[in-house]
Amino acid sequence: MAMFEAFIALLIAGASFSVASILAYIPMQAPPYGFGLINARYDITDLFYGNATLHRCISASQYTGSCGTMIKNIISIYGLTGMAVDNDGNVSIYGNETCVEHENFCLVDNKNMGYRLSCLSLCGA
Repeated sequence: MAMFEAFIALLIAGASFSVASILAYIPMQAPPYGFGLINARYDITDLFYGNATLHRCISASQYTGSCGTMIKNIISIYGLTGMAVDNDGNVSIYGNETCVEHENFCLVDNKNMGYRLSCLSLCGA
């Protein structure tokens, strides 16, 4: 009888561990919330400091000509619905700012012998 009880306890423990591992595994299969926005933030930050053209476009007060095309391409590549840039209170909005997911961050502009912030708000679907 004791052997039968030990066998039942082992089955219950094994089943419990199996269920727990399945429940832990399922959420790991879905991408984390805002994954595209986090990628966009990382890449835009890297390009802001490493690409003079994007730096000029983000630091500009209005997106015209090639800057508008560059911002439009960034929005399209990362699947964003819109992007807003605030340069010392001068806000430029491109695309749609009505969304569920936002990624807000600021970049330090240390060009032209001064410091100022360019704050971005990325809008995801």
